[in-house]
Amino acid sequence: MLATQQPQPVNMIDELANQWEFAKQQETEAIKSRRAIEDKLIELIGRKPEGTCSKATEVFKLKTNSKISRKVDVNKLADVAQSINPTLFNNLFRVKYEVNTTAFKELMKTDSKTYNVAAHAVISTPARTSVSVERVEQ
Repeated sequence: MLATQQPQPVNMIDELANQWEFAKQQETEAIKSRRAIEDKLIELIGRKPEGTCSKATEVFKLKTNSKISRKVDVNKLADVAQSINPTLFNNLFRVKYEVNTTAFKELMKTDSKTYNVAAHAVISTPARTSVSVERVEQ
């Protein structure tokens, strides 16, 4: 009985890396194409500086939605806090807590007792594993 040949692991990795490169290139081109179409639709439907414009045809309902990103200039925040009503200030600006991952991991290594206390306030879930593919120059 003849044994079936299994692909060499390195060759399989190279094949999958080639497929990944091709898929990534297709994805980039698809995004570029979609965005060009969206730009043409925006010209036809219109846009507001902020908000939604709608258009309906017999086949489609279309909307353009414009947003403005707003970030806090922390260097000016203290002056603003002193210049307006504290209740209004607290209504306008929120504190957003986030985990300092570097410090959190370091605490796990250096002070397990404190880490165990702090860990009660942290929800840890695995994220999608990223893949990096770089072609070797030949």
